[in-house]
Amino acid sequence: MASNFSFLQAEWPALFAEAGKAEQAALTDPRTACFYARRTLELAVVWLFQAEGGRGGILQVPYKPDLSAFLFESSFKVLVGPALHAKMDVVRKQGNNAVHSARPITAADATAVLRELFQVAFWLARNYGRNVAARPDPALQFRAELLPRATLHWPPPSKRRRRWTPSWPSCAPRWLQPKRPTRLRRTRTTTTKRKRATSTSTCC
Repeated sequence: MASNFSFLQAEWPALFAEAGKAEQAALTDPRTACFYARRTLELAVVWLFQAEGGRGGILQVPYKPDLSAFLFESSFKVLVGPALHAKMDVVRKQGNNAVHSARPITAADATAVLRELFQVAFWLARNYGRNVAARPDPALQFRAELLPRATLHWPPPSKRRRRWTPSWPSCAPRWLQPKRPTRLRRTRTTTTKRKRATSTSTCC
């Protein structure tokens, strides 16, 4: 199946797997899609800190290891720039809402989150892909039509009539085919008969 994130599969298979789960649920379960989009973002950000952190790295480890602290670390904001940082924050907020808020999340919300996540993944692959020839094309765009749609079955399973199917093939002789089960009728039977008492008179 075609995916908007197929360019991640070769070098970032974990990101590709989580982004694929978000795509699969975007139109059928938007809340789950936003959750997986946030998870994909978190994995990507952690990868960036591992690649650009440490001694001599341009990223400084934040005061606590969570997504919000990673995103708002000043050195990280400089690395990704304000435009991409804003997209990351949209994915983070919608993912948090999906988990902690009772507000309904629509398919349009999930699609918008995936569009922002695509820009993050595209930036990552364009700048950090080891195989330059395999990096995504600069003109690549997010395609909402690639999101899998739900298939409707009619009538629903609860409305379908059950049919009796014989266990023998129809080509078998009729006398070998099992008979259709018949409903037993309840009949009233009288099993006891009253005996008439006969009186006998004896003379003395």
